[in-house]
Amino acid sequence: MQRTQRYAVHDEYDGPVVQVKAATRTYRNGGDVVHAVRDISVEVPASTMVLVQGKSGSGKTTLLNLMGGLERPSSGSVVYKGREFSRYTRRQTTVWRRTEAGFVFQSLALLPGLTAIENVDLAARIAGVGPREAIRRAEYYLHALGLTARASHRVSELSGGEQQRVAVARGLVTEPKILFADEPTGELDHALSRRVMDILRAVVDEKKTTICLTSHDPAVIAYADVVWTLSDGAITSMQPRSRDSREGSSE
Repeated sequence: MQRTQRYAVHDEYDGPVVQVKAATRTYRNGGDVVHAVRDISVEVPASTMVLVQGKSGSGKTTLLNLMGGLERPSSGSVVYKGREFSRYTRRQTTVWRRTEAGFVFQSLALLPGLTAIENVDLAARIAGVGPREAIRRAEYYLHALGLTARASHRVSELSGGEQQRVAVARGLVTEPKILFADEPTGELDHALSRRVMDILRAVVDEKKTTICLTSHDPAVIAYADVVWTLSDGAITSMQPRSRDSREGSSE
């Protein structure tokens, strides 16, 4: 009952899904202070795909981690549906990650001793999805990503590209309200990259999921509603894209 009440406010909220307010993230490297993110203020509208691009070391992953509640800013704040992450208890943060958010990590973070379908099914069950529905979703997303024939293979037996698609399926299987994906097509060829991005775009358009992703791949721009460019931890440009421009450039 408490969990239902806790998220009822979120379900009724109609403002930006994520707000980053003057956020800075610093690290210590020996005696030096590294500014991974510098005084960034941005908003993520609901049911949109936001692409964060930039060179390696520009701060893309750190910004994504801040928006996903995986890291806390050194200063400033990050707000999810009107509530600052800093106000979440550890338990509330865990519940939020399991029920509201999905993640595709650049490191993949799969369980190598489990099969592809077990990795995906497990994520759904941890999120509270019933056993039958969990396996149905796992089969659906693995099939959509071209992995039906590899579903019963252990992750350790899969290629890098296959593992990456398993990670995407795992991120989608809980049918999250928001998905954070760090380089979800980094190990894929053009055809498979397009397949993944077609699915992610469909999730935004049909399920009204919000997606924030990073990518080095210029082809991914065609799928985004807005493109943020980072350099040295700061946003240097924010380019909204119309549906016509997206459809024209993806053909």
